[in-house]
Amino acid sequence: MVVAEAVDNPVNVGSIVRNAAAMGWDGLVLDHTSADPLARRALRVAMGTAFTLPHVRTRQLADDLRALEGFELYAMTPDPSAIALDTVRPGERAAVLIGSERSGLSQELLDIATPVRIPMAAGVDSLNAAAATAVVCWALRRPHQPD
Repeated sequence: MVVAEAVDNPVNVGSIVRNAAAMGWDGLVLDHTSADPLARRALRVAMGTAFTLPHVRTRQLADDLRALEGFELYAMTPDPSAIALDTVRPGERAAVLIGSERSGLSQELLDIATPVRIPMAAGVDSLNAAAATAVVCWALRRPHQPD
């Protein structure tokens, strides 16, 4: 599943929904500060996939993620000490955590997940939330999904 924390731009949320659906992810979890995936702008960007991708909102994101059993949690971060995405081999049940473009993921979420980064060209430290989600959803898709 894909998890969004403080992604308050409806265009980014719509893109995240569309990326997750296109890459075969099973659902989306959003914290209460993220934009509504059913808002008009988000729906337009998601091309209607918000109606087919199950999603849920929570006010206690970290607690809910801690309660998950059998999931590998991957926290996206531009931190150079994080594990390079192209070396990660996820199991059958993975959750990728995407944070706000301004401040990234909260320290609380970074502390409960494996930090993962998308390797970048020199001088570029990160992608926006929507683009990063497309990359990570493709890279960590289930092993049995076709290319």
